[in-house]
Amino acid sequence: MPIPRRPAAILAATAYLMLVLALPACGALDRITSSDDGSDVATSKVPPVRPAARPATSAAPGTVINATEIAPPYQARSWRVDHHSTSATGADIAVRALIVIPMRDAPPGGFPLVVWGHPTRGLADPCAPSLEGATTIPLVNELIAEGFAVVAPDYEGLGAEGPNPYLVGPSEGHTMLDAVRAAKQVQGSGIKDTSSVYFWGFSQGGHAAAFAGELAASYAPEIPIKGVALAAPVSNVAHFVRRSETWPAQMGVLVAIASGFSVAYPELDVNQVLTDAAAADLPQLEELCISEVNALFDRPVSDSLRTSPRELPGWSGRLEESRAGQRPTGAPVLVIQGDQDDIIDPADTTTLVANYCRLGERVSYVVRRGENHGILRGTEILPWLRDRQAGLPAPSSCFGA
Repeated sequence: MPIPRRPAAILAATAYLMLVLALPACGALDRITSSDDGSDVATSKVPPVRPAARPATSAAPGTVINATEIAPPYQARSWRVDHHSTSATGADIAVRALIVIPMRDAPPGGFPLVVWGHPTRGLADPCAPSLEGATTIPLVNELIAEGFAVVAPDYEGLGAEGPNPYLVGPSEGHTMLDAVRAAKQVQGSGIKDTSSVYFWGFSQGGHAAAFAGELAASYAPEIPIKGVALAAPVSNVAHFVRRSETWPAQMGVLVAIASGFSVAYPELDVNQVLTDAAAADLPQLEELCISEVNALFDRPVSDSLRTSPRELPGWSGRLEESRAGQRPTGAPVLVIQGDQDDIIDPADTTTLVANYCRLGERVSYVVRRGENHGILRGTEILPWLRDRQAGLPAPSSCFGA
């Protein structure tokens, strides 16, 4: 049924045209974005946007610092929102997220909300997905058509002042949860305290979505989580490190993990893990996206790696804290994995599913035969979200479920 055009829709369309016409005058930059496997996935012209500034004063997690309306997808409204969150070690920080809502009246309970966790892009602010705008969020048009709102956080230190603690689970989980809190505060968002919330992520974003679900009970118990969906998730960071230790083309990922954990946890000395030559190149992580980082460190492993962080007591303990599947999410879980994935070990994903099953979760596990890491599409996630929102019983692959 066609959606009637209301004055708000006309205003949004006008704002969209004004933004599009203004872009060439903003000094647009070329930027290549990258997937977890290091391949270039898009090239776009984006205007320079200042990173979210460190909070001038402290405030509760999720408190909005500023919200700016931006160019939306078709029949939608969008905002770029800077807001407060909490670092892995409890510090008050600023993070950035994009919000997209359908151009229609919100239902009485508020728009159901999908929180998107993006895959690895890099640790530098120019790699932040928010720079590409709301139209590039995967499946955003399909989700809007289904009546879902979408919020897409950049993660701590990405598109915001401060370093990015790459793959530190508590940090990722906090930013996902606080993006929900911020979305509810934006005037006109139609996202309410009673809105159903779903976390969905791919690769690194699967790790973030898992931690959002697992930390919600202690960090944001007021959020009504109705589902957690993970596509090819990083689940065991130590095992993810192990794969990179023998793969020069992915050594940049290991270096990013070493950098990220050392900035999150100051007691960790990155020079225990990296050689002097690799440590000297760390400042470039603040300038390059992941494909360029992997290219930079694509050299003999011994040139970059001094000692595996898995073998260092302080490091191994922190890596273990960021292993997903140690706490229940309290909501139905969908997990999708390609059985030929050379980025994420399928055995790790199977172990994650088994752990959730032991914790009493209802887990639907979909294994795509003959497929590698590039499994991001809506084949399973859209019907699964539709069924959860309709209140249908969640399927489970757990034995005896």
